[in-house]
Amino acid sequence: MLSVKKDYETLKNSAFTVVDEESGKTHSVLFKGDKLEWSCDCMWSSLKNTPCKHIKAVIEYASTKKSKKAIKDVGV
Repeated sequence: MLSVKKDYETLKNSAFTVVDEESGKTHSVLFKGDKLEWSCDCMWSSLKNTPCKHIKAVIEYASTKKSKKAIKDVGV
């Protein structure tokens, strides 16, 4: 299971920490709102041209929030 924590947000960017509860590994996910781009520091993200499970976890985190502001914060 992956847990998501919002680290910070600015007018242009939002940053999140995603922790894999089973392995204890932590990854940083950044959403660049001005470019509508996602990035993650995991190996998958650096090798593939598709969203990794950490980016998908952040999107899921935002979509489960009832507040429209939370969804807007991550550009979903």
